[in-house]
Amino acid sequence: MKVHFVIVAVIAIFAVGCKKEQKGIADRYLIPDSYIGEIRIEYGVKKAPALPLEEGRHLLVIPRSGILQTSTQLDQRWCPISDYYYVKGNQRRRIPDQIEAQSLKKGDPVVLALGANVQPNANRTRVISGVIVSKYK
Repeated sequence: MKVHFVIVAVIAIFAVGCKKEQKGIADRYLIPDSYIGEIRIEYGVKKAPALPLEEGRHLLVIPRSGILQTSTQLDQRWCPISDYYYVKGNQRRRIPDQIEAQSLKKGDPVVLALGANVQPNANRTRVISGVIVSKYK
């Protein structure tokens, strides 16, 4: 009887802990075709446009400069893996990340790293998230 109670209690804890509201919104990056370098997202910038949604993901349309400012706050909850695409006109070509390295050939584009840091300033706290797109070696 105690074993059944423990099993039911564990299942209930996981069910409560996995509510949909606790999961964050993943990102979809649209990067200019053949772009190689750092991409910087500045979140929480007043007067910058909010990120639109596409298929339930934040849509980050990266300018050629590699720097995007948005009034949207960085979602720090657990999120599904982001999508990365090169964009040329209306065409999108997916960019794999380092997790998929076994399928890459030398010279293929790859998303190498991403991270976030907080940079407080006089008016607000700005969260900057970075992504590096490189060529696989």
